[in-house]
Amino acid sequence: MACSACCRRDTIEAVRLGTKGKLYNYTIVHRSYPGVKVPFVAAIVDLDEGGSLRGTLLEAEPDPAKLPPDMPVDVVFRDTGQTGPEGKPFVSYFFVPAQPAQAQGEA
Repeated sequence: MACSACCRRDTIEAVRLGTKGKLYNYTIVHRSYPGVKVPFVAAIVDLDEGGSLRGTLLEAEPDPAKLPPDMPVDVVFRDTGQTGPEGKPFVSYFFVPAQPAQAQGEA
């Protein structure tokens, strides 16, 4: 790990990122590596508490008419379907459309 701006390694520290954000930009991928299901949505999300992440938007139709600007999303962690040499599954972060407050049991 190194800073992408200055290439220093001694000033890096872990930071806990938020788990909610808004869709900043995306592209719908129609061609990918063998074994990767297409189409899928590759997204950039601005997190509510600061920072941006790139990743895959799940549980959303790959249709521009259904991906509004600033769409609220949640960060989730899921099994990638791949395993390491020891047979342990790989887990990564993904984005899913945020559920309305009432659907989450909040009033």
